[in-house]
Amino acid sequence: MGLTVLIVSTDAIIGALLALHAEVHGYRAVVAEDDETPNTAVARCSPRIILVDLDRSDAFSPTFVAQQRAAGRCVIAFSPKRLAAEVRAQAEGFSLQFFAMPVDVTGFKTMLDDAATSVRGSINDKAEGPEVRA
Repeated sequence: MGLTVLIVSTDAIIGALLALHAEVHGYRAVVAEDDETPNTAVARCSPRIILVDLDRSDAFSPTFVAQQRAAGRCVIAFSPKRLAAEVRAQAEGFSLQFFAMPVDVTGFKTMLDDAATSVRGSINDKAEGPEVRA
């Protein structure tokens, strides 16, 4: 598999759906457990890309986002409940890429691929992006 994508969501079903989309595009996807802090999830799976639900205040916070950026990770904001305009406004406050649900599959792949390109080589991970399938 390719780079690890961590999904930190308030909704387990949405987390599983996003994980499936990431895996279909060649990424290794991990969903944070409901009772797991974002920092614990990061330590457990060492992701290069983190999808953060706007409603997870422990993850969508200036401190967590700054920590992940300093570690060379790409953080992408999303919301399963909010309108796209609200997601955009919140994400732009952190200068983050973002998406709203329902997710556009093609746009999602492009966003992950762009994130993979931006973090390539910033953490000790030999994976170069999505897995290439024959």
